[in-house]
Amino acid sequence: TSLEFNQGSYVGDGGTQTITVGFAPKVVVVKADASGAAAAGAIRTDTMSTTKVIVGGAANTAGISALTTTDASFTVVFTGADVFDTNASGVTYYWYAFGRFAETGTYAGTGVAQSITGVGFSPTMVWVISVDDVNDAVVWKSSAMPASSSLNFAALNETTNEITALGTDGFTVGTDEDVNASGDNYHWIAFRPVPNLHVGTYLGDGLDDRELPSPVMGFSPQIVNIKGATGSTNAVFHVTALAGDNTQAYGTSATAANLIQSLIPAAGQFQVGSGAVVNSSGVQYYFFAATQ
Repeated sequence: TSLEFNQGSYVGDGGTQTITVGFAPKVVVVKADASGAAAAGAIRTDTMSTTKVIVGGAANTAGISALTTTDASFTVVFTGADVFDTNASGVTYYWYAFGRFAETGTYAGTGVAQSITGVGFSPTMVWVISVDDVNDAVVWKSSAMPASSSLNFAALNETTNEITALGTDGFTVGTDEDVNASGDNYHWIAFRPVPNLHVGTYLGDGLDDRELPSPVMGFSPQIVNIKGATGSTNAVFHVTALAGDNTQAYGTSATAANLIQSLIPAAGQFQVGSGAVVNSSGVQYYFFAATQ
């Protein structure tokens, strides 16, 4: 795992438990196999002192410390919150973590378009996390997206005023409050252009059992994450630990079928169903895929 990605699952015990990753995680994402507000996906980086609900929302708060990164693991704590939880008794959770695939950092919002530099490489993908405004969803941009475009993990349309560019040593943000409200604090994740991470795009055709991408990737993925350019649904993901034709959305909905149906239909590909979340005819979709 020299490039440091891993994924898995655990069953909540209603207390505190440590989940072994195998490396020092810089980014951890957890999502319950359940529905309702407490099942919303959560993210934490090694620069954050709290945990963030990925899709944001008025009822959510970044002040619940439910994930703690350590040398080779993360800790989940039952909070009893009605916003999200990461260790409710008897609930199955799916997680994924990045180590040296990524670098992390922080910046202060100015309300004026600004460049964030000092990343140390030209990122193939960047995520930005607002920790001061509970309504802000996590924003991401990959090199597969149009020049100034980026996406929320939440059910929002493709936008041109959030992460507006990927540069040789960082990225540029516009003036939208999700990424650059004056006085707010932001955390960023920049992903290295490594062989075991792939970003891409495809046009939906509405047909079932569709194998993507073409040409194929150089590896068989352990995670695929997909979001459409139109904002009717949250982003979705499928990890190896999630068996069968099942896909997780980052919001409050339960696991669903007919979306990301398989990670191993053929070497270097994944399979999507006919569900509109991942394959509505005429909609542009963006994805990332990774493996150890």
